[in-house]
Amino acid sequence: MHFKILPLLLLASLFLTKLDAQAWKNIYGNQFFHAGKGVVQLTDGNLMMLVEADTSCHLSARRISYLLHLNPAGELIAQDTFPLKFSQLHVLENGQFLLYGLSPTPRIYKFNRNGEALWQQNFTEVIVENGVIYEPAAINGIVDLTDGNIFIHLKYKNRDAAYSLDDLQSLVKLDAQGNIAATTRSHFDCGTTPIQGGRINEEEVIFGHGFSNALWAKTNLQGEMIWEEDAECRRSLDALMITDNDKLMTTEAGGIISKLDSNGNQIWTTSTLANLGLQADLTQLIKSLDGGFVLAGNINNYDLLVVKIDDAGNFIWKQIFESKQIHRIKGLIETDDGHYLLSGLQKKDGSDPFKAFLLKTDQLGFAHSLIWGGKSRATLEK
Repeated sequence: MHFKILPLLLLASLFLTKLDAQAWKNIYGNQFFHAGKGVVQLTDGNLMMLVEADTSCHLSARRISYLLHLNPAGELIAQDTFPLKFSQLHVLENGQFLLYGLSPTPRIYKFNRNGEALWQQNFTEVIVENGVIYEPAAINGIVDLTDGNIFIHLKYKNRDAAYSLDDLQSLVKLDAQGNIAATTRSHFDCGTTPIQGGRINEEEVIFGHGFSNALWAKTNLQGEMIWEEDAECRRSLDALMITDNDKLMTTEAGGIISKLDSNGNQIWTTSTLANLGLQADLTQLIKSLDGGFVLAGNINNYDLLVVKIDDAGNFIWKQIFESKQIHRIKGLIETDDGHYLLSGLQKKDGSDPFKAFLLKTDQLGFAHSLIWGGKSRATLEK
């Protein structure tokens, strides 16, 4: 599959400083809305960053998505354009990645580590149940099965109701070529936050959901339910990932970090950040190359927090990026050289539009304040 590279429409402004050659920050955008939605590193060291833009002055009126081709310094090389709104980037364990959103029905693309498109799947088939027509409305989460297959949580809405409480949910399994391999009815529905989860052994997959209990359900590889919690939407799950030893790492509102076994039993939990007065929402969670874990999120509307912990929950370092501009973090990866890339969106107060940003830190999550554009405070915990 080949996508035509269109003329470069985005402005890319690069701010570098000689104070720290390992770190930099780039801003991408013009007079309209631009949101950085995630970044991935390719095999040649170059980067691809997802940016969703509004090409009019009315937010979400004419949304379109770009995959920016960047060199290792974040400089813009080229861009691919996709007719997607509400787009998301999901990096798989093998380094391949998925791009998905609405166009106008849910659509998903898969790319290899060279940035080449492998396949796309568009969901258009409706469901008729009790005389009601339900049409596919959103991809509300992706779970990597680590064998080339993926689960997609697909939401259907009542075609004849502007607002409906009886929307349908399906768990769709796609094989390595993007073909539908299995479909089962799902009951995950506690709002619009995405389903998260992963494969915990050869036969089972576990799921969690924001605004619900951290362990909501377990299925087999066909999506058939093994067990589920009968829980009301009462607990905010920010991030969930499966560790190498079939354990789960989760974060909750307020910066609470926990480790659980595959049955949901708590191994440890830490509220160190809350005890320090840092009420953070850690929405980004990755495993670092050295076996630890790196988490990132917002402390408030303006500041960002990046922390590293070991497998026992002990803090190794934390980095606070203070700013007078509004920031939202949407993506975090570790580069092949052990540095970190944070992507998101930022804006000044008032009517200034959001612009996409990409920040590269050093191996301790640090970037000098002159690079960040505000205060940077690093703490080495041990």
